[in-house]
Amino acid sequence: MFGKYRVLSTLGTGNSSTVYLAEHIRLNVYRAIKCIPKDTSLVSSPSSEATLLKNLNHPGIPILHETQEDASFFYIVEEYIYGDSLDQYLLYHQHISQDTFLQFAMQLCEIIRYLHTHDPYPILHLDLKPDHIIVCGNQLKLIDFGIAKILTSSGNDFQNFGTKKYAAPEQRHGG
Repeated sequence: MFGKYRVLSTLGTGNSSTVYLAEHIRLNVYRAIKCIPKDTSLVSSPSSEATLLKNLNHPGIPILHETQEDASFFYIVEEYIYGDSLDQYLLYHQHISQDTFLQFAMQLCEIIRYLHTHDPYPILHLDLKPDHIIVCGNQLKLIDFGIAKILTSSGNDFQNFGTKKYAAPEQRHGG
C-alpha cells in the first residue's frame, strides 16, 4: 500500500469502511488504515474524520499519521491501538474491581469532556459504544470518529447516525 505499508489483517468492517492492520515497512511499526470507498453514499466528507483527528491531542484518542487516496478509496492512517474492546474485556474479566471500574469511568468521562470542550468548537462522537472503546492495559482509547461532528456556533443538522442499541433517545429521534 503506497509502497510504505504491508497489510497484515482486517481489524474490522463497518457500514462504510474497512480497517486494516498494516506494518509501516521502513519504521517497523503497526498502523490502522481505514479504507473508505469514494462511491459510498454514507460518507458525506471522507476527509472530515481525518481533519477532525488532525486537530486532537489526547492520550485517549488515536493519532492521525497521514491520509492518502487513489481512484477508488480514501485512506486514513492512524495509530494502531492494541487491546480489547470494552465488550471483549468484560467477557474475559467477569469480575473487575471497583477501583478499575472507577478508573475506566473517569478516563472515559475525561475523553468526552475533552471532546465536548474542544476549542473553538465542541466535538460530538455520535457513536459511543463498547466496540469503540479499547482497553490498552490500564488506559482507555476511544476510536472510530467516522460520524463525529464539530458543533459549530451556527448549529448543526445532525442526521440519525449512531448505533440504535447505544444511541441516546433524542439522537435516535433526530434531536
